[in-house]
Amino acid sequence: MSPETDSIEWKESWHEQYLKWICGFANARGGVLCIGINDRGEVVGVNNARKLMEDIPNMVRDSLHLIVDVTLHESDGKEHLEIRVPASYAPIWYKDAIYKRSGSTNQRLHDAALMHFLINKTGEKWDSLNVSGISIQDLDPESFRIFRRAAARSERLPDTDSELSNEELLQYLGLIRNGELTRAAVLLFHPNPECRFMGAWLKIGFFDESDEVLYQDEIHGSLISQADKVLNLIFAKYTKATITYEQDHRIETYPFSRAAVREVVFNAIIHKDYTAGYPIQISVSDSKLQVFNPAVLSYDWTTAEAWKNGGSRPLNPALANTFFRAGFAESWGQGIRKICRNSLAYGMPLPIYSIDQSSVLVSLRPAGVPSQEAQTKPEPVLNPPAVDNERKSKLLNYLRNHPNAVYADIAKNLLISERTVGNLMRELVTQGIVSREGSRKKGAWIIIKN
Repeated sequence: MSPETDSIEWKESWHEQYLKWICGFANARGGVLCIGINDRGEVVGVNNARKLMEDIPNMVRDSLHLIVDVTLHESDGKEHLEIRVPASYAPIWYKDAIYKRSGSTNQRLHDAALMHFLINKTGEKWDSLNVSGISIQDLDPESFRIFRRAAARSERLPDTDSELSNEELLQYLGLIRNGELTRAAVLLFHPNPECRFMGAWLKIGFFDESDEVLYQDEIHGSLISQADKVLNLIFAKYTKATITYEQDHRIETYPFSRAAVREVVFNAIIHKDYTAGYPIQISVSDSKLQVFNPAVLSYDWTTAEAWKNGGSRPLNPALANTFFRAGFAESWGQGIRKICRNSLAYGMPLPIYSIDQSSVLVSLRPAGVPSQEAQTKPEPVLNPPAVDNERKSKLLNYLRNHPNAVYADIAKNLLISERTVGNLMRELVTQGIVSREGSRKKGAWIIIKN
């Protein structure tokens, strides 16, 4: 029996709500829903298997406008069904909502994640769509000079391309389509991309140990100019170097690896959701450096793939390509592993990633700080499924004894943020494990199944 994976799900019996799972498989990469198998992979059988063989394809067709293949199997005298769901090139809706398989969970897409999913289903990417009303003459000449200098150092443009005009360079980078600039072109080279994309800037603050901000800066302008300025500002103003001498040579040692910080910040700029309306936020203190990014993982990623050494699937491929040509980023999906390797080589603990559907928070801690994680291999901590499952288990145990609890009570008792509570609750509701009865203040949580 194949184990449960991102493309295989086991259910003991059939319920209509499992149309959500079929919807989720179709909107991802397809998959198999097995009916009559428990969570341990044991065949328990279904009594009405032969009738379901006729009913399920009709239900799927009528509800999802999708054709699935339902096969009957028998093991030790027990019948079970295998529903094979093809990946759909068009978005599949179930009752005015879109669900997508993510890891071993079925997620309902909201807001930015839904928007990017729908755009991607058309074969387009958000950053490659055209922008009207802005011409090449409106772009920033200094940003082109910064890019050319960086690209010459990286040697990622052919020598002949250094002589291209700005328009020819934009054409080469794929930033002009049908005679108009793309969104990526405006973000990368316009002196004020906020004229079209609110929040396209960086915010940096230094905090004391009580989380009070002591001073802060904002970096505006084109993304190319932001990338050119941000690291120097962080290391000149927001971190303190230890001064040592070897003979007559002065050596400055910073608490954070410049290479690791560079990867984290540049990855944030590339993967940011520029429809979110607020900036990337970099908070620095003596004990940590954190980069908070309103981002959406590539629509067809599972959460687990975020830390595997897979191919690159940037949310904004045109931005990623330009940063690659400038030598600001790689193109093989190595960013996370490079951050880990650079951190370890510098004597820093491994970075900690907190990821949800609408944001990514990366936490770096300075060199010399004791770490609970094993420091033997560069495997980042990204709230993997085991951690989420543990949190869900604790949450369910708490709800059994406190069915009237509100998010603030749950967060306080489980020592997690209210935002995390909300994300976990949405997953549990989507999975049919928990439901809410009554109003937000006076209602109660009902545990449907364990």
